[in-house]
Amino acid sequence: FAALCAFAAPVAAAALKSDAARGELDVSGSQLERAVDSEPKGRHLIFTSAGDNSGLLENWVGPNANYDIFLVYYGKNDTRYAMYERACRWTTRVTGSKLQNLNAQLYQKRMDIFLKSDYVFVLDDDFMFDNGVKDINKMFEYSRKYNLKISMPSVDASRSVLSHFVTAHQNSNNITLAYTNFLEVNSMLFTQQALRNFLEKYDPSIIGFGGDYLAFCANGYYAERDYAVIHEVVAVNPRVRKATGKRELHKLKDWDKRAEVWHNYAKEIGCKPVYGKLVYSVVRNLDGVEQEDTCVHKDMCQAPWCFDFKKIDPPSECEDTFAKALGVEDYQPSHPQLFVNGTLADRWWTRVRDAVKLEYGA
Repeated sequence: FAALCAFAAPVAAAALKSDAARGELDVSGSQLERAVDSEPKGRHLIFTSAGDNSGLLENWVGPNANYDIFLVYYGKNDTRYAMYERACRWTTRVTGSKLQNLNAQLYQKRMDIFLKSDYVFVLDDDFMFDNGVKDINKMFEYSRKYNLKISMPSVDASRSVLSHFVTAHQNSNNITLAYTNFLEVNSMLFTQQALRNFLEKYDPSIIGFGGDYLAFCANGYYAERDYAVIHEVVAVNPRVRKATGKRELHKLKDWDKRAEVWHNYAKEIGCKPVYGKLVYSVVRNLDGVEQEDTCVHKDMCQAPWCFDFKKIDPPSECEDTFAKALGVEDYQPSHPQLFVNGTLADRWWTRVRDAVKLEYGA
């Protein structure tokens, strides 16, 4: 992997050694000698906390990557860490959740890197892209093209944990992206300013759950063109680790109390703990010509990407079908009966009654 990613280190070796003595910098291997500057390729940065069972080296790393990776390793395997060192530009070893490490290791300790990153893609280490590096490049490209404050890839619900319909991949209807009021914390691509806004409100007690709601509290709930799901990029958020059969989340302290912690903190700082999900409009590519379609109330029966499955006043002509969906308490958006060839089935809401309760993830 040495040829795939460049390495960098802090500005001056003396200053770096001083930082390292205070525990503020990882100096394993020859990282100090790899100092050139702190600007990531393309001014695009991926941040992640990774363990021993991630497939990111095979999926995120490649010679055509227009970004660099800042990786915090929370495991204990020296061989694994050495692999990450060779493949990623910045690495360090610290325990903690992704958001805790994002705040402490990047924002608090490496502001030099942060300030030279126009966009920061904050990814779970098990989040995999169908086309690897090509898809990640496209995420940065589209975020710039459409001037998005925060974006995320669409999620193939037939292979993933899916907590919200607005993020489910639509491979029909030529959808390029969908403007929405919500994105998931597992794969949020921020502008530098949007991430700064988020981290200025962040508290280390938030290990994952609620991080997405906090991002919108920090950057505004109601902007109709600032946040989007990129449907031309498809990713998988696996239900469990293939290697272990378990979720990495469960290794964190108090992981089972994360929802309660978020609700208490949201109340303390004046954020909405939860809210209804909306899609404002979709951008389509029709024979090379872009067209934006607004979600119109009366058309919701025919436009599943506009459907907020928790809070909706259905139009009278499809009231019965929506009532079936809304009347079911136990549901699972990733249930296979709701999907055909990886996308939502026609009139999928009539199938909700057959689904089982969703396991919400952080």
